[in-house]
Amino acid sequence: MMAGMRRPFSCTIATLPFGQTLPGNAMNNGAVAALAHGTDFGSAPLGRPDGTGSEDMEKLLLRPSEAAAHLSIGRSKVYELMRLGQLRSVKIGGSRRIPQAALADFIATITEEPQ
Repeated sequence: MMAGMRRPFSCTIATLPFGQTLPGNAMNNGAVAALAHGTDFGSAPLGRPDGTGSEDMEKLLLRPSEAAAHLSIGRSKVYELMRLGQLRSVKIGGSRRIPQAALADFIATITEEPQ
C-alpha cells in the first residue's frame, strides 16, 4: 500500500436479542462464521428485561401518522384536529403523541347524534 493511502474500513455487526451473547470473544472468526452459518446460540427473552415481549404491551401513545391510520384520515388532518383542540395530544420534548383514549373520545364526539 502506498504511503498516505488508507486501507478501506470494513466491519461486521451482529444484532442479537436482549440478553443473548456470543460464546467467547465476539470478535473472533469462529463466532462470526457461526453467525454467518445460522448457528443458534440459545434463546433469550425478547423485549423487556423482565422477559415480557414487546408484543404483550399495548401502545398507550400514538404518533400522528399512526393515529391517522387508525382514523383513516391523513396525517395533516390529525395535526389540524390537534390544533383546533378536537383531538387531545401530549407533547414529549419536540414530539406530539396522541393517547389511545383521546382517539376513543374523538370518535365518541363525532358519532354523537345532535339533540
